[in-house]
Amino acid sequence: EVKKELLVKLLEDAHRSGEFVVTEPSKSAEAILSAIKMFSTPIFMNVYPMEILERNAADVTQLILQGLLKR
Repeated sequence: EVKKELLVKLLEDAHRSGEFVVTEPSKSAEAILSAIKMFSTPIFMNVYPMEILERNAADVTQLILQGLLKR
């Protein structure tokens, strides 16, 4: 819950400053946390080779940022 609260604040601040477009910060924070859960859960670290985890992490990060950046 602390991670979500911090992320909501970050999203709200970025929205206010005009960096991101976020209409529902809480919902967006939950979606982001769900998307990155694979990279913070130890069990997944043994399922995929490191190269795949790194590529997937980069792809998810890019997708999240593209979805949030002001157009």
